[in-house]
Amino acid sequence: YQQQLKLNRLPKWAQGFGVYGNYTYMRTEGDYGNTASATFASKELAGFLPRTANLGVSYIGHPWDIRLQWVFRGHRLTTNSTNAAALRYDSNRLTHNVKIRYLFSEKYILFIDVENITAVPYVKTVYRTLNSNLPSDTGTVSPRWVGGLQGRF
Repeated sequence: YQQQLKLNRLPKWAQGFGVYGNYTYMRTEGDYGNTASATFASKELAGFLPRTANLGVSYIGHPWDIRLQWVFRGHRLTTNSTNAAALRYDSNRLTHNVKIRYLFSEKYILFIDVENITAVPYVKTVYRTLNSNLPSDTGTVSPRWVGGLQGRF
């Protein structure tokens, strides 16, 4: 969903604000084509991300395009096994991003994107279920800065 806030009551500078968001839920399962007697402990597909969502606030006013985003990634199975104790999951994760564009002209855009601006760590839950009290691995992820000059020819 996307909506620009174009209300006549707003001052001219504020008419460039908008909101946007989406939510995706998908479900799948499989047996990995396994016909042997050994079966996997989970029917989930490793690497498949069943839930994602994002929500954002934007300001689009020439020459600026500025977006603040909240990005949600649901839990997902990362490693399947025939042994339930060896299952590994990534836990839910909510990150915040900032994207800034400056349009010099229709051909040239200067941009900078900062993903995971608050340095939210990722957590891998190890063993059996996502709600267990068993050990987990935590890794810190620094914000990712990407910038440059985009040209359209």
